[in-house]
This record gives sequence, structure tokens and C-alpha cells, in this order.
Amino acid sequence: MVQGQSPVVKLGAWGSDGGAAHDIDVVVAPPHRLQSIALRWGKVIDSLAFTYTDKDGQPHAAGPWGGAGGVSEDLITLG
Repeated sequence: MVQGQSPVVKLGAWGSDGGAAHDIDVVVAPPHRLQSIALRWGKVIDSLAFTYTDKDGQPHAAGPWGGAGGVSEDLITLG
């Protein structure tokens, strides 16, 4: 079976009606592989950030997006 690369699919917008909209530029540096997700949270998720690599293996960071609250932080590193 031959596997090809799936195109980037954008979904959203998500979140509250306050604050500012955030996005990444998929034309300049399209994401190829998600590397990590950072969450800041309390009773709910307060903010998130993530890192990814483009098709050339160059790293990119996005965020953190969200509020400054939350008492706990977790980093999920993907393999």
C-alpha cells in the first residue's frame, strides 16, 4: 500500500468571543509533524501552545494562546 501526504486541513474558529483570533501561516511554513503540545490548566484548559516541524524539518512554535490563569502545566511530547 502506498501512502501519500495528506493536505493541511483547517478547522475552527474555536473558543470564547473575547480576546483575539490566532492562526498559523500554512502557506509560508505548512506544518508537517506535530512535535509537542503545552497546556496550562486549572479546572479547565486555560492556554495551549504547540511546536511542529515543516516539510524541511525546521522547527516552529505557536502560542501560547489563551489566558494567563491555571495552576498546572503539562507538556505532551509526541514521538
